[in-house]
Amino acid sequence: MTLPIAALLTVLVVVVGAVAFTVYCLVDLARAEEVRSLSRGVWAAICLLSMPTGGIIYLMAGKVWKAREIPGSAPRWPMWRAHWQPKDS
Repeated sequence: MTLPIAALLTVLVVVVGAVAFTVYCLVDLARAEEVRSLSRGVWAAICLLSMPTGGIIYLMAGKVWKAREIPGSAPRWPMWRAHWQPKDS
C-alpha cells in the first residue's frame, strides 16, 4: 500500500510544524525569567511528551506574559486612577 505524494507531503508539513512549535516552546521556556504552576523540567517534559498539545498548555498555563508598554500611551488601570482628578465644573 503506497500513499500518494500529496498525503506524504501533508504529513511531513504537519510533523515539521509540530516539531518547530515544540522547539519554540522549549527555547521560550529556557529563556523565561519565571514560569507558573510547575518547574521548568516538568514543563519541558510536558512539551516533549505531548507534542504539540504540551506546548499549547505551557503557553496558556505556564508562561508568564508581561504587558507591553506602548510609548506615549496612558498608564493601565488601576494605576492611572490614583492620579486622576475630576475637573471642577
